[in-house]
Amino acid sequence: MRLHLVDGTYELYRAHYAPRPGHAAPSGEDAKATVGVVGSLLALLHESAEAVTHIAVAFDNPIRSFRNDLYPYYKSDEGVPPELRAQFDKVELAVRAIGVTVWSMDEHEADDALASGARRFRDQVDQVRILTPTRTWGNVSSPIAWCRSIAGSVSSSTSPHFARSEDSRPRAWPTISRLRAIAPTGFPGCRASAKSRRRC
Repeated sequence: MRLHLVDGTYELYRAHYAPRPGHAAPSGEDAKATVGVVGSLLALLHESAEAVTHIAVAFDNPIRSFRNDLYPYYKSDEGVPPELRAQFDKVELAVRAIGVTVWSMDEHEADDALASGARRFRDQVDQVRILTPTRTWGNVSSPIAWCRSIAGSVSSSTSPHFARSEDSRPRAWPTISRLRAIAPTGFPGCRASAKSRRRC
């Protein structure tokens, strides 16, 4: 069995900004992002190489989370195009309509759901695959949690591989990830050398 955990918020943004023709609902409202997400998921479900047996998609809805109370400059809904923001609820309904489990995150984030899901179910399946371009793997540090972007290049790596590539031990990954500048979150980050990372 293989569990796929998908970053639905990323997929929604990717579909919205993709260089593809627009799509309007019968009501005339923009549905390009929603149609794009559903199309990507259907393609994933039919991809024999992925061998999907279990799947869940996590969405930030709204984007604000408890972290905004801790850090006022953290990412929020500010600046989200209104035609995209209007699809946050609709895309969840559409994904559920094709039989895929949806984790709609309110106080927490989609990344929290992906990491928690991987940790909770890793012993119940043969492999967990996290489909996201972000560093959710830093919250997981599990030998069977793999990272992959649904429409990008495959980066399937186990914990030992990441340890070599990041020059650090798994327990340090969340810290190292948060020390880096992460533009979408509003965190400025700080510069660190390989030597400082090895001390983690």
